[in-house]
Amino acid sequence: EMEDAIRDALDAKSVVKKPNGLYIVDRKKIFIKSNSSEHARLLCEGEATSLEAIHDTDTVRCPKVVKVFESNKGTWNIACQFLDMEEESVTHLEKLGEQIAKLHSFNPSLITREKEKASGDFVGEERKEKGERRFGFVVPTSCGVIPQCNEWCEDWRTFFIRCRLKDKVDRIIEKENDHSLSSDWSLLERRTDDLLKDTDGVVPSLVHGDLWAGNWAVTNENPVVFDACCSYSDPEFEMGIQNMFGGFGAPYGRGYDKILPLRRGWNDRRFLYLLYHNLNHWLHFGHSYRATSLSLINSILHPDIDSD
Repeated sequence: EMEDAIRDALDAKSVVKKPNGLYIVDRKKIFIKSNSSEHARLLCEGEATSLEAIHDTDTVRCPKVVKVFESNKGTWNIACQFLDMEEESVTHLEKLGEQIAKLHSFNPSLITREKEKASGDFVGEERKEKGERRFGFVVPTSCGVIPQCNEWCEDWRTFFIRCRLKDKVDRIIEKENDHSLSSDWSLLERRTDDLLKDTDGVVPSLVHGDLWAGNWAVTNENPVVFDACCSYSDPEFEMGIQNMFGGFGAPYGRGYDKILPLRRGWNDRRFLYLLYHNLNHWLHFGHSYRATSLSLINSILHPDIDSD
């Protein structure tokens, strides 16, 4: 029984089940998210590590992880702080934009401090964190229920092509044996490499990885994010999933641009990040995402032709 598993995992005396994943554990509100898919352990450990990484930046609020545990064979759970959610407003969206820009700026600012310290120019408070100079993440994660490869790479171009785009294309070809996709791959790989040449100087940013409208809310008048699958990536990558579902609109963009304006050439790269999430949805939900994915590939390969 779940209550017994929670009692054992959290070394608790009393556990009372409430609706919607809420448990009262020794008089504290704890939210339990469970998963029993094929990669349940990887998914839960990846999400917990992601939330801890976001939490450690102190830039945007997320639930504090208590523990990852197995309740019965194959079912894995994340126990975390329960947060009361409120209605979102335009003001909250602008604040979310600011806080996500601060999240994206956190690792680059650590690296700048280290460079200043090395050159003797650093003035300010010492921090124990070290900046991450590679692209990837400390553990694999799942965007949905399918694992993402997060092997460390020295540059964004290599990481995005190898661990994001090719990983999804290979899985779809293996699962669907899709000839259009397999015949387009070598051209798409070359075009992607070309489009990402301008990103060679980009410093890795910690990104949420799956930040769409369903993965944020408001608590105590402040934005809160959850269901993260983090990586150290080009911050532009965060926009892919947002644009897939209509984006967060002008207020979010205003808040974000105040701190981290979009870089030159973003418009040429945005379809790549949109494509990644469409391929991921194709893998998860099947054929309904095939046409959009192939249309995006066509727009990337032939930018001067209107694919509509």
